[in-house]
Amino acid sequence: MIRSTLVAVLVTSMCLVGCGAAPDPGTAFPVDVHGRVVGATGAALLGMTVHIGDKTAVTDSDGHFSISGVATPYDVNIASTGTGAFTARYEGLTRPDPTLTFILLFSTGEPNTATIAGTVSGGETLGTAGLFTIAFFTTTDVRFDLESIGIHPTNNPFTFPVSWFGPEAISGTLHVLQYAAPFNGDPPTAYTGYGTHPALAITRDGALTGADVALTAPGNATIDGTIVAPDDYRVQEKTLNLEISGAAVPIAHVDTGDMDFAFTVPDGIPATAAVFVNADGNGAGSTAVRLSGITPGSTGLSISLPSPAQAIAPADGALVSAGSSVSWTPLPHAVHVLLLTGGPGDPAIHIVTGGSSVKLPELPTGSTYHWSVAAFGPSEGIDAFTGGAKFFPVLGNSFQTVSATRSFVVR
Repeated sequence: MIRSTLVAVLVTSMCLVGCGAAPDPGTAFPVDVHGRVVGATGAALLGMTVHIGDKTAVTDSDGHFSISGVATPYDVNIASTGTGAFTARYEGLTRPDPTLTFILLFSTGEPNTATIAGTVSGGETLGTAGLFTIAFFTTTDVRFDLESIGIHPTNNPFTFPVSWFGPEAISGTLHVLQYAAPFNGDPPTAYTGYGTHPALAITRDGALTGADVALTAPGNATIDGTIVAPDDYRVQEKTLNLEISGAAVPIAHVDTGDMDFAFTVPDGIPATAAVFVNADGNGAGSTAVRLSGITPGSTGLSISLPSPAQAIAPADGALVSAGSSVSWTPLPHAVHVLLLTGGPGDPAIHIVTGGSSVKLPELPTGSTYHWSVAAFGPSEGIDAFTGGAKFFPVLGNSFQTVSATRSFVVR
């Protein structure tokens, strides 16, 4: 399914500047393309069919594919093998080693699972009203959607489930954080305990025991700032994440239109904060910014939300055919994703480009498609974006916008 760019903060989640050298985009010469196809969370996608011109390859278990003798710049088409229901295209690439995110799938296999068991001690008494204790696992071996569980008197000793894609054996750290708040999901008023159990090695179907965690009280600090939104846009939500060991841990959210924010964060532990803000344009689209790496005690911060890329053509409800141009107003320092969604049985398509227009592919005659344009940044072009960047990164400053939705009918 298509993950909305603002739900994905959902995972909320970006520094989209790619790594690795790419050829001069103005130079046209053949390259051997050795790329990789991954899902929305970064898991390798097996068995994806990759087309560059009239050449085809299928991804292996690590998502890798190879196609030789490719003239640059080149476009890549990707489809899930055995069905035309999900397809993607990347346009205007020159680099020989692209990482291509297929945002319509999360994985093509079953995840590895394991459990970690232990006991939490120290801190304030578990079960005290207005006190919340959460456990979460972090690892640098793989990327996965962070999971957390609440620790209560009834489940201490605890058993923590871990799910991940990739190698069958990984290692990481179990964290336990305790804080006071009026209600679950409300901003904390104080942090009363934090502890870790590092260097935990887990394997597929394994059950690790003895992962005890002792809590000690951290300090408390405040971060605050103001929000600048485009005219006629209303702030919908402000979310606080704590950035710990390469993970972003959701702590609290505020669902008000206030144009300023203030959060209490822990001090004296190896963590920074991130604030994610999204705003809605009352039918004109949505915009969001993540400010990352905020040190405890930072004040007077400013979060400026960009105006979304907006559709230009075709007009809403227009008749179109293959090769018709779809265009929009571009955002600087961003890549753009055209999202095309038809009716039941029609292929869902996303087209990624550094430009501000694309040509429509072949679509089922008579179908009605809804389309919008998402922008992701900061990124300096499509080659940078495919250098290992993530559509939904865990850490780093980022912005994401989505245009208003239009429709067209295929003739």
